[in-house]
Amino acid sequence: MQNIIEKFEIAGKSANINKKLISSSTNKLIDHSIKNLSPSVIEESSSGQLISYDVYSRLLKDRIIYFCHPVTTETSNIAIAQILFLEMTEGKKDITFYIMSPGGEIDSGSAILDTFELVSCDIKTVGMGVVASMGTMLLSSGTKGKRYALPSSRIMMHELASGFEGKMKDLKVSYEQCQIMEKRLYEKLSKNTGQDYETIFNKCQKDYWVSAEQAVGEGLIDEVLIKRK
Repeated sequence: MQNIIEKFEIAGKSANINKKLISSSTNKLIDHSIKNLSPSVIEESSSGQLISYDVYSRLLKDRIIYFCHPVTTETSNIAIAQILFLEMTEGKKDITFYIMSPGGEIDSGSAILDTFELVSCDIKTVGMGVVASMGTMLLSSGTKGKRYALPSSRIMMHELASGFEGKMKDLKVSYEQCQIMEKRLYEKLSKNTGQDYETIFNKCQKDYWVSAEQAVGEGLIDEVLIKRK
């Protein structure tokens, strides 16, 4: 992989291609390669037949969802489908939802949150690495008493970010919608954490980072998970 990237960059420099273009193209090549890396595991079935799974499908068999992406329409669609599928198979068993996400789209994240509420089974959330923005909403919205984070996790909540553009009248409508969504998310965080709305509002006026241990005190999680019980 490294050799391919080096050859790509050398060829670009030889052709006097703009450095930014080289960097952009190289990043796309790396992203494409990473997305196509899907480790496989092999298991023997009861009949003695060897079956190959990608690792995410194998985790799904044990009711584990590994959400390690930004929150987008595509990633939320997959997560929602997985949750609904697992509810159909053994509806009363817990689903474990591992989260390592920088956040993302509010509407897409809200759809996952609604699905958490919709299904009959408990959702056990486990934060790891960096969990931020909408990722924090997902983490804190697991079933009370079953919200965890690994010791080195860093968790962040902040105010809603937007990138509106267009006609003035449309911008006004978009801003009003943004305020409605922000209020709803703060109310959700207030309910999840047990903190009053004003406290949550004030903390979210800037990036508010906490460690896993601090997240327990904030009510974002219930326990730091050091070892599985």
